[in-house]
Amino acid sequence: MSGELSKIKIWEPLMWLLESWLLI
Repeated sequence: MSGELSKIKIWEPLMWLLESWLLI
C-alpha cells in the first residue's frame, strides 16, 4: 500500500507540471 502512496506523491507534482506546461 505504501508503494501506491509514494506513486501518488510523485504523480501530484508531475500533474501540476503538466498543467502548467499546457497553460504555456
